[in-house]
Amino acid sequence: MLVVWTALSAALLLVTVGTAVVSRRPSWRRSRVEAVALRAALPADPDLVPAPLLARVGARIARRTLAERTGALVGAALVLALLLAGSDADRSGVVVVVQTGPDGAFGVVLSSLTLVAPLVLVAGRVLPVLLVAGRDALAPPASSGPRLARTCPPRREDYVPRIETVVVRALVLAPVGVLVVAAVVRMVSGRSLADLVPPAALVAVSVLVWTGVEGLCRRLLAQPRPAACPLELAWDDVLRAPLLREMAQLPLLLAAAAVVVVVLQLLTPAGGADAGAAVLALAVVVAVVVAGLLGLVVSLVTRSPERYVRARLWPLPADPEGADPALAPVGLR
Repeated sequence: MLVVWTALSAALLLVTVGTAVVSRRPSWRRSRVEAVALRAALPADPDLVPAPLLARVGARIARRTLAERTGALVGAALVLALLLAGSDADRSGVVVVVQTGPDGAFGVVLSSLTLVAPLVLVAGRVLPVLLVAGRDALAPPASSGPRLARTCPPRREDYVPRIETVVVRALVLAPVGVLVVAAVVRMVSGRSLADLVPPAALVAVSVLVWTGVEGLCRRLLAQPRPAACPLELAWDDVLRAPLLREMAQLPLLLAAAAVVVVVLQLLTPAGGADAGAAVLALAVVVAVVVAGLLGLVVSLVTRSPERYVRARLWPLPADPEGADPALAPVGLR
C-alpha cells in the first residue's frame, strides 16, 4: 500500500507540474476548448465564436484542470503522510479482519486508512475544483453593454440526470435509516448506545456536507447569468454541467463510508450479532450500495455532461431551415 501511494504521488506530481507549464500555452487551451466543443457540439471556430469568449472559456478550463490535478496531488500526499505515520497493518495493506469473540459473536474490523484514503483523495480533488469553478460560475459578466438572459433559471435536471440525483440522495440517507433502526433495537434490548457514537458522527458529517452541497447547487442555479450572445450562455451551461455533477462526489463517498462504518460497527462482537445474521445483513447492505453505485457509474459513463446539457437546454433544431436566423450560424435553437 505504501509503494502504491508513493508511486501515485510521484505520478501526480509530474502531471501537475506539466499541467502548470502547458496550461499557459494558447495551443493547449485551444485544444482543450476544441475537445469540449466536440463533446457538446458547439462551435470553436474563431470565425464563428468571438475571440474574447474563446479566451475566457480556455482560461476557465485551464484553471479548473490545474485545480483538479493540484488537489489530487495534495490528497495523495496527505494519504502518503498518513501511511508513513500509521501502523504496520495500514502500511502492509491489511483491509478487513474477521474476529470471533469468546461467546461466538462475529465482528469485522476495517483498517482506518481503507476509509480515510479515498475520502482524502476525492476531497483533495473536488474541493479545489469547487472553489475555482464555483468562483468562475458566480463571477459577474466579463463585459458591459446589452446582455441576454433567460426568463427563468434552468432546473437541476437540465444539468444532472434525475437518476443520479435520486441515487445520491438515497445513498446519503441510507446510513441514517440503518443507524436509527440499530439505535431502536439496542434501546429495546437494553444495550448501550455508546459504540454507535463514532458511526453517528460520520453519518452526521455526510448529511451536513450533502446539505451544504445542495444549498450551493441551488445558489448556482438561481444565479443570474446575463450573456452578450446566446453562444456565451450555451458555453456557460456546458462548463457548469460537470461542476454540478462533481459536487455530489464528496457527500456520496462520505455516505458510502458511513454505510460501511455503521454496518461494521453493528457487526462487532460487542453488538452480540450472530455470525449468520451478520453476514446476511452485510450482504444486503453491500448489495444495495453496489447497485446504487453501479447505476450511478453507468449514468456517468453513458451520459457526457456536456452532451446532456446541450440536449436539454440547447437542442439542435429538427428543421435547420426553420431555426432562428440569429442562432442558426452556431447551430443553437
